[in-house]
Amino acid sequence: MAARELKVFAAFVNVLLISAGGGLVAVGVNALLDNHGMIQLNRISSDGVYTDISSPGLLDVASVMAIVCGCLNFFMALHGFFILCREWRCSLALYIAGLIVVALLEMAIMATAIVFTYRVDDHLYNATYMGVKEQFEGHIVTDNKFSKAFDEAQVEFECCGLDNYTDFAIYSSSWLDKDSLQVPKTCCVLDKDEYFEENRYVFSDISCAREPTVQTAHTRKACFSSIKDWLEKTVYLIFGMSIVGAAAKLLGVMITVCLIRDIGASKDPK
Repeated sequence: MAARELKVFAAFVNVLLISAGGGLVAVGVNALLDNHGMIQLNRISSDGVYTDISSPGLLDVASVMAIVCGCLNFFMALHGFFILCREWRCSLALYIAGLIVVALLEMAIMATAIVFTYRVDDHLYNATYMGVKEQFEGHIVTDNKFSKAFDEAQVEFECCGLDNYTDFAIYSSSWLDKDSLQVPKTCCVLDKDEYFEENRYVFSDISCAREPTVQTAHTRKACFSSIKDWLEKTVYLIFGMSIVGAAAKLLGVMITVCLIRDIGASKDPK
């Protein structure tokens, strides 16, 4: 294949790298910053409990790695466009090495994502059950990160309880309003903007926590499936973008090797 055609394919690969990089940065940032404090619900220990929710979880790690790989994708693409104009064989070889390194990082992201999905399947329910039982406080101002994250999940997903709205009254020993309310305040129909942006409750019916109805509280929808679906969707997006990025780099390596050989053949004396 002529060097000119190879350059066109290499330029296309660089465009793929930019697209994959943008996707990786977007899903990483979205996981870390765009879902309030719910990212903390991924921080299940290897023992299957929320022991130190302030420490990063596997989804946090995969998200940060995705952002880093996305930025490296941009750098590699810009570097690739530059050396295509110069046709420096040494730089092309370094470009190949860079593609391989970033592809290995993306494979590490995929491995982390796979481990996380197994941890979600094996431990998420039990960890969340024990969190509701022993850590949930149900107050908007709290130092307990699990309690805050679960409250935010109830508001975001418009749900109540892990399996049922009666969970708190039945087995939550840490809920501070257990003797005065039937459900936590975040089970009520609230103004989401006021809750997340102003950190305060604005109820559709101020009596809903004491006397919840299907019109004033989200008693018909439990939270576990929504939390699980959100965590899995997030990690699947990271996994998918990592596959696209790694595949683009594999294609880039093959095309660049051919380009190096073609440039060498055209410059070597006959």
